[in-house]
Amino acid sequence: MPVNYSEIEEGALISAATVSDSFQNIRTEVNNLDESSVEKGSLTRNHLPSPVLAAATTGRSGSDITRSSVFDSYPGWNTVSGWGSTGLEATFTSVQLSREKTAGILVLANMNVKKIEAVFAGAPAWHPAYMVAFAIQFRSGGAWRHLARTERYVDMDTGDDDNFTTNVPSNTAGTYGTDLTGKDVALRTFITEADNSSGMTIDKVRLVVSLHSHITTTGTSYSQVILRQGNISAITIQGEEIS
Repeated sequence: MPVNYSEIEEGALISAATVSDSFQNIRTEVNNLDESSVEKGSLTRNHLPSPVLAAATTGRSGSDITRSSVFDSYPGWNTVSGWGSTGLEATFTSVQLSREKTAGILVLANMNVKKIEAVFAGAPAWHPAYMVAFAIQFRSGGAWRHLARTERYVDMDTGDDDNFTTNVPSNTAGTYGTDLTGKDVALRTFITEADNSSGMTIDKVRLVVSLHSHITTTGTSYSQVILRQGNISAITIQGEEIS
């Protein structure tokens, strides 16, 4: 049974009484609906679904994680392999981005960097030219895919070596600690159908890390990063189709 509402004609006098009468008529019609006019349960359920189709969050705290350029050297721009684990990987129900129902996956990740340091010939090195890189990857069809646009870089930003091949500071009177306590790296991205060239379902996202050293990496000469707590969230967002 439709509800009838009579529009106020152009040029007609508008008063509180006439507006009230119009809404009163709607109220009367709604209240006069019989049981056969309203589907059972239609007034008790949510008519709009949540914009979130699936979500997963993973965090880590406690013991530090150390990653070294010996094993996790920076593989180069837009390269999927060669990255190290940060311990942050979110798993959720498989998502098919090729459907209109799914707009994409919002990814939010944070990692706290405790320290970036280097070792030269087995001794601590203070030169600031050591870089840590982070990135977001997702798994589609059982294979990991790299999002180059999410690569973020953090320099040691302390230190004062007099050249690249020594661990002796040019000013020995100074203090050359490399602690970066509390330095937080935040990555935010939205994975869309255009990112997923495989066209297959996505079921995991992860935060990865690698290191770039300006000294030749050996068993006794390398750079390393110490990571503390962090978290990653993957939120699948509703698209155009509402069901």
